[in-house]
Parts: sequence; structure tokens; C-alpha cells
Amino acid sequence: MKKILIILWCNPKWWSWVEKVSYEIGKKLSKEFEIDFFFWEKNNTFGKEWNMSFFWVKMFKTYLFDALIFSIYSYFHIKKNKYDLIIDNIWVNLFNETKTIIIAHWVHINFFKKIKFKDKLDKLKYFLFFGFINWFIVKKSLKKSHKIITFWETIKKELVKEYYLNSKKISIIPNWCDKIIFDINQKEYNKNKILFISNDHIRKWIDILEKVANYFVNNKNIEFLIIWKEYNSKKHNIKYLWKLPRNEVYEQMKNSNIIFLPSYYEWQPLVVIEAMALWCIPLVSKNCHLDFLRNTKIKNYISEENNVEFYVDKIKNLISLNKNDSLKLSYESQNLSNFLNWNRISNEYLKLIKNEL
Repeated sequence: MKKILIILWCNPKWWSWVEKVSYEIGKKLSKEFEIDFFFWEKNNTFGKEWNMSFFWVKMFKTYLFDALIFSIYSYFHIKKNKYDLIIDNIWVNLFNETKTIIIAHWVHINFFKKIKFKDKLDKLKYFLFFGFINWFIVKKSLKKSHKIITFWETIKKELVKEYYLNSKKISIIPNWCDKIIFDINQKEYNKNKILFISNDHIRKWIDILEKVANYFVNNKNIEFLIIWKEYNSKKHNIKYLWKLPRNEVYEQMKNSNIIFLPSYYEWQPLVVIEAMALWCIPLVSKNCHLDFLRNTKIKNYISEENNVEFYVDKIKNLISLNKNDSLKLSYESQNLSNFLNWNRISNEYLKLIKNEL
């Protein structure tokens, strides 16, 4: 049986985007191939699952040291195990000669151009380290890889532009929704709950959420819900729900009207697509790159400038709709996510990966 290694930064059972994509791809492939995951972790909590094995490198929470240790361990792990194919989510294919498919979740250089730094020293630290990563390791890894998968045409164009890649090398497979979401009971009508799900409050721009919530602080019917990364707000209309299990997150999506994400950098965030599948209306910045919404009614809820006034105005508009109009928009949102069902998307991954073996 052929062996495939999937490399990623974190525990593949995490709920965040990169990890979920990797885990579901691994599950799909494990029916025909032997799958290994290699990732960072605080503790060894995994063994073997189906036809999948989990290998981890201890995390010390010192990023430069962790990155160096991870690179060294991954190199020797690959050399020892002789894989037939590597699926790399973090672009470390610099020294190994194994055939590699890179999944480009974003364009590194554009991500770091948009970071909001604390001070000049913080900025210098990032550019010294990540500048080296971008122009040496990342660029070399991308050029050395046999295939690159990304989620939309916009990312493909940026990869070609920033790294001088051959566009024929890059395949587009859209992000997707788990089938279980479409089996959840029909939405309950509640137009006053606004959901914000974040594992990085700086990049997701929680400051904008605070300012938007301030406009509605005297409206007792409107509630802003924050899930995942810990956050304490002094405003009574912002409620933190901690790291809920996935099924409870889906329930919160179902019972909310708006998924709000004013991020300054994203690539087709999975959380928005899943919320849309559960009838939430996306209120997002253009930096989320949800290109498939551009020619739909939902395009009116994408902010080009990412400013507070836009979001306040759209929330006022949405809560003023009567029940029929509100539900029509919710169902429009749900229908747009239908073509991103994992049952269909997974077959595209399987076909492309098998062609490389």
C-alpha cells in the first residue's frame, strides 16, 4: 500500500480551517492509502485511527525555535519513512526529493503585508524572519513542488505574480462544507444574533466588531456572539461563548442571522461558508476573498473599504427586513453554499492526488 504524508502546523482534529481540510482529505484517502500526519502539538494524545497515524513535534511556544525544530524533525521523518507522496500545508518542501503537492491556503507575502504591527520592533522582527521564509523557503518550495492546489482564481493569480510560477502547475479546488451541515434541521427565525468566530482576533479585526457593537449598545434585542479564542468585552451586548464543540457551533450558526468577519486577510474562510450553509447572511470584508458571491444578491454585504459605517448600515438594513424578506436572503445564502458540498469537492481532491501517485 502506498504511503502519503500530510504536513500541517497544528493538531489535525482542530476545528480551524487548515486542520479540518487536512483531516478530511486524510480520511478520504485512508480508504486506499496509508496516511501519516506530521504536526506540532503540546502533548502526544494520538495513536492510530482508521488507516491514519499521527506524528507530532512538541511545541514550546517560542515561534522561531519551534519552526526550526519542526523543520529539522520533518526532514529526518521524511527521509526515514520513504513516502510516495507528500501533501504539504506549510510549504517546507525544500530539501526532500519526494513528490509533493502543496495546498496554498493563502499567499504568504500578501498576508504579512497586511499585518497590524504593535510597534516598529515588532514589524522589524516579522520582516526579518518571515521575509527570509517567504523569499527563500516558500519560494523554493513552491517551485520545487509537483503540483499546487488553491481555492480560487484570485489566489492563483497572486501566486503566479508573487512567486513567478507557471499557472499550469496550479489547480483550483474550492473550499467546502461538511455534508453533516446540510442535514441539520431548518433554521429558526432569529434576526438579532450576530456571530463572530475567530482564532486570531487581530487578523479578524475584532476592534471593528467592538465599534460596530457600540452603535447598538442601547438596543437590547441585538447580541454579538464571539466563539473560539478567549475575549472579554466591557460591552453588555458582546457575549463570549468559549471554544464550543463543533455541533454546538453549528447550533449557534443555525440560530444566528449574520456571520460577521471584517478580517484584513482571509482566503475563503471555512467558517463563513459553513455559516452560510446554515442560513447565515455573510457580512464580510472584501479581504475574505469570497469571489463566488460577487454576482449575487449577497454581494451587497461585502465591504470594499472595511469601515464601521458600512457594517452598521447593513446590520440596520438586515434587522429592519420583515420575516419573509429576511428568510429569502437566508435561503439565498444557503443555496450559494450548496455547490461547495464536501461529497463533490472530495472527489476532485482524490482524482488530482491519484494522478500524482
